[in-house]
Amino acid sequence: MLAYKAESTIFMPTSSLMAWNKPKMSLGGTKKNVYIVGNDPKCTKSVTNMKNGILTNWKPRQLDMIHDILSGRLVQDELVFQQELVVRSFDIGSDSKMSVVALANYLQETLLNHCRSIGLLADGFSTLEMSKRDLVWVFSKMNITVDRYPSWNDVFQVNTWIYESGKNGLGADWIFSDLKTGNTLILASSLCMMMNKKTRKLSKFIKDARQELKPYVMPNGYPVIENGRKFQVVDIDTADSTRLGLSPGWNDLDVNPHVNNVKYIEWILELLIKKDCIN
Repeated sequence: MLAYKAESTIFMPTSSLMAWNKPKMSLGGTKKNVYIVGNDPKCTKSVTNMKNGILTNWKPRQLDMIHDILSGRLVQDELVFQQELVVRSFDIGSDSKMSVVALANYLQETLLNHCRSIGLLADGFSTLEMSKRDLVWVFSKMNITVDRYPSWNDVFQVNTWIYESGKNGLGADWIFSDLKTGNTLILASSLCMMMNKKTRKLSKFIKDARQELKPYVMPNGYPVIENGRKFQVVDIDTADSTRLGLSPGWNDLDVNPHVNNVKYIEWILELLIKKDCIN
């Protein structure tokens, strides 16, 4: 069963909140040549030749820069993960802008890339100490504020970091910004909890995992979106819309296997769209 209660939401302009400094660079090439052009001190203007599909004169600095662009990097004393991404055709809706589902996927992807970059990503979306105890991370709460959705082929930058939240939670925040202008596009805050993937019950924040994460959490961290409102249990009788008989398929499960948070968002959106079409 899926049900939701519609509530009013205030969207506030976020373009003035934060802009991150970043090197400007571009990639291009032909079938025979690949070149890198940019104004970053690490970027050397040179042409790399290809023979039979093999790069012949790569310089280590160039290879590092390409990997840096594609995989992201740690900044701000290695407490913030930063990555540039492009809005692809499969990320957009009928308005040619990034869909909410694609946004949710990017939130998850960049958070996992952050964990991988600091060497804490184990099997099943967990840390090494958590995996020993069959524990995984799950989203308990998420707040998203959108000033503007990026469009198809737009390049955007994501900055994300983690911090302790309460006794048993781990906060994760994101800032999406336009790579050209530096203007903030999207803010997101979430609360992650530990869940035992065998019993499907939430767990306390284990001491070993807390020590494992300690060097990488933002000290005195706080959500970029302040929202102290508690989520109320939805009453089926008073819900704006309901859908009964939902049965997850194989494509709805993640590696745990567990119905991914993005799939819940997709189900809710389908329910909203169906209601609007009927009306």
